[in-house]
Formats: sequence, C-alpha cells, structure tokens
Amino acid sequence: MLLGGVAAIAVGVALVSWIVGALAAIVNYYGFRLTRVGDELQYERGLFQRYDGSIPLDKVQTLTVTDDPLKRHFGYATLAVETAGYTPGQGQGQGQQSASVIPLASRDRVFALANDVEAFGTPEFERPPKRVRRRYAVRYGLALAVLAGALYGVEAFLAAGIPWYVPLSAAPLVPVAAHAKWKHRGYWLGDSHVVTRNGVLKRRTKVVPYYRIQTVIDSRTAFQRRWRVATVTADTAGSLSVAGHDAAAVDVDAETATRLRETLSDRLRTALAARKRATENGDPSPATADGGGDG
Repeated sequence: MLLGGVAAIAVGVALVSWIVGALAAIVNYYGFRLTRVGDELQYERGLFQRYDGSIPLDKVQTLTVTDDPLKRHFGYATLAVETAGYTPGQGQGQGQQSASVIPLASRDRVFALANDVEAFGTPEFERPPKRVRRRYAVRYGLALAVLAGALYGVEAFLAAGIPWYVPLSAAPLVPVAAHAKWKHRGYWLGDSHVVTRNGVLKRRTKVVPYYRIQTVIDSRTAFQRRWRVATVTADTAGSLSVAGHDAAAVDVDAETATRLRETLSDRLRTALAARKRATENGDPSPATADGGGDG
C-alpha cells in the first residue's frame, strides 16, 4: 500500500508538472513569429505580454535540436540558438543567451532552418562501440538491485509489508533501455561543423562550427577506462555549455577518442586561420575549415 501510494503521488506530480509546463509554453510562445532580416533572426511571441528580440547570426555559438520520445513519434522537434557575448536588451559584450528559435515544428522544418543558419548538411552519426550497451545494461541492472535492496531494508526494519521486489520486475526492460541509450548517441564531423547527439528522454543534437570551439577535452572516468572508451567534448562559450551541456562524443572507443581530439584541434586551427585570412581580405562571410566530412 505504501509503495503504491508513493508511486501514485510520483505519477501525479509528474502529470501536473507536464501540464504546467505545457501551459507555460503555450503562454510564452503564443503567436510565435520568426523572420530573418539581413544578418539577424528577429522573433516575437507571447500571449499576455508580447516579447520581441533579435539574434545576430555572427554571435551564434551552437545550434541545439531537442526532442523527446513523444515529439519523435509525431515527427517534431525544437531548435535553440546559443550565443555568447550578447543578450537582447543588454547590448553587445554582456551575458550569454540560449533562445528558442523554433519552439515546436516538424523535424524537417527544424533542420532546414538550422541549415539556413549554419550550413552543416545532413549528419551521418557514428555510434559508440556496441560493447558499451553491456556497460549501460550493467549500470541499469545495478540501479534496480540497489533500489530493491533499499526497499528490502526498509521493509525489514519497519515490517510494513513493502513489496521490495517490484523494481526487479523492470529487469526485462534493461536491455531495451541500454540499446536505446546506445542508439541515440553519436557524433559526425562535417566540412565545417562537428555534430553530436545524446539522450533518450531528452535528446540533444548539437551543431558547433569548428571556429567556435574553445577547448577540446578528452576525459576518461575509471569506469570508462575499464571499458576502453572515452568522452571527447567540444567546449564552446554558449550558455548551455556553462550548464554542462556541451557538444560531446560520449563513450567512443579510446583510440578513436584520441584521433577525434587531434582532428578537432587541427580543424579548429585551420578554421581560425581561414577566418583570419578572410577578415584581412575584407570578406564578411564566415570561413570554413578545409577537408571532407567523416562518418
């Protein structure tokens, strides 16, 4: 009874949170309009109070396409543009911003606009090695075991008749969850952009121009070293990067991670040199790195 009550409360809280979030989104993005004027994206939105602003394209750091299982099922997604050094109403040189350019639209339309802002093409993601699915399965299995063990301890202490074994009923879903996590991860190197994808319940596809990369980080936890994998992060100055949502190739093979880090560093230097030459020659258009795309 106690466990059933807790589950009912959790479901109720989640449902109320979803409804509140949906209503807030409707109010905030009612009458949303987006236009491109010269080198700016101009938008207006709002039901009870209208908001308008502009996003200079030359301040763009990262594009982030976000979806969840429900959006993916119906073919929808959200596009956010992350900028640095600019916040509407504050002028240049201040703050950081992540603005929803498209709060909700068809996935094709979202990627079409994203390509209009940054011409990165159509990514063909390279997933982590298949062996990491076992790592994810072990992690989820241990989580269920720990939860069941904690409930067993509470039941033994309180003699409350708590069905401690209920979490173990989710064991058949562990391989499915592990496969889904592996399936939705990957990276791709284009001619002038790196694109990464991570997450299942909230999947983020991040597009970063090479010249916007601040630092390339190769990190390997103790558990990753055991599975011979690593994470390569393309750190930028975007607002979501400050929150820990950088573009990252997660759980790639250790040797691949080394090559990926070196490739990103080389393309960063090439892109910066190309932009410097373009600036000196008076070319206002962004320069791109040389070289073809890698799958």
